[in-house]
Amino acid sequence: MLFFSAPPVVDLVDLKQNQVVFTSKKPLRVGRDTPVRLSLQAPEGDSQVINSRIFVQQARPLADGQVAYVGTLQTELPFQPLPVNNGDCESLRRGARYELSLRVMSPDLPDFGGVSVDFSQTGLQLETRSAVRTGDIVRLTLDTNVEELEYITVSARVAWCRPESRKSHRSGLEFRDLSPETRAQLEELGRYLRARESANLTQLVLEHADRYLLGQANAAE
Repeated sequence: MLFFSAPPVVDLVDLKQNQVVFTSKKPLRVGRDTPVRLSLQAPEGDSQVINSRIFVQQARPLADGQVAYVGTLQTELPFQPLPVNNGDCESLRRGARYELSLRVMSPDLPDFGGVSVDFSQTGLQLETRSAVRTGDIVRLTLDTNVEELEYITVSARVAWCRPESRKSHRSGLEFRDLSPETRAQLEELGRYLRARESANLTQLVLEHADRYLLGQANAAE
């Protein structure tokens, strides 16, 4: 007799169109179309569990042992879920990281600057030609290449630094003492990156659609 395990129950954090952020106690495979039971807040206020499928794109471990995932919802929901409003989920939204290479300028950095590796609304990873001292507070100017934002100036604390190669170091910087204006700029950059990521995924699907259709046609012949 065969036994099949039920899909894991996962908790919704955020949903924009078909892009979903959720947490799961059970590890999920990145790059897979995965059946899940999605726990949602219904408009009536009660919690409902809906069978769904999500293509898992990214994963990030959380301090409580769970893992946060970003993916594309493959099934239509029976209702529009209510937003999740708690500090942990809001922090998770802000902490989502995006690959981003942009010029970072500062008189406090080696050679007066470096290049970012990734970005979140709480900090970034940075590559410089030599080491940055852990614990230092540095003033950064981010050249966003986004017309509406251009440059964002922010203070950050160096959380860690390690050699990346013989000629470069990588460091993790945490933004601090953000003014309301700067926080709004970082949130706008985050929205831009989320939209770009979604557009890139759509473009990737379109680029490979012909191969998929040809494959289907060949299989049918």
